Amino acid sequence: MVLIDGDMLLHPAFIADHLALAKPGCFLQGGRLKATAAETARLLAGGRPVFAPWMAGHFREFDGTRRLYAFRQPALARWKARARSGGRVMSCNMSFWRADLLRVNGFDERMEGYGAEDRELAARLANAGVRRRQLKWAALAVHLWHRSRAQPDVDDLSLPNNRLFHATRTQGVTRCVQGIDSHRDLLQE
Repeated sequence: MVLIDGDMLLHPAFIADHLALAKPGCFLQGGRLKATAAETARLLAGGRPVFAPWMAGHFREFDGTRRLYAFRQPALARWKARARSGGRVMSCNMSFWRADLLRVNGFDERMEGYGAEDRELAARLANAGVRRRQLKWAALAVHLWHRSRAQPDVDDLSLPNNRLFHATRTQGVTRCVQGIDSHRDLLQE
């Protein structure tokens, strides 16, 4: 299963990259090339996305892909996916095995509004023994510019979603209470 956001333009090999780097017992975490406002206007007017370090993008923002990774290189992507992973978890470019998603019961539907739902899901996957592999130099996607709804402090524990995320991490939760199993009719194969 591959997750993307609706404000993303995908490289033609995006899905193929997820498939090529998928490995049992792991989920994949990619990034996004953050377009500037002017580049977004060009793209929305019908321009073709540029998947390269010279694209008009914001490469220094904390939640965007660094310029170093802004081109597709499958050999480097395979090497990076084997390395110890780090970086920010974002569901805008993420994939996992169906069985792993069902085992942790999908997204925690007690979460409302913006933030932490992706990090909380990744924490439950990790608690269940599913390792995260980084997607760098692969599964490229351009993120269209828009105002962010993120809170100034994404780790603020006064926010209800962050409290759920914190509990998942500190208590080793592997399965959420209210998740995908409440939609059993959709789980028919």
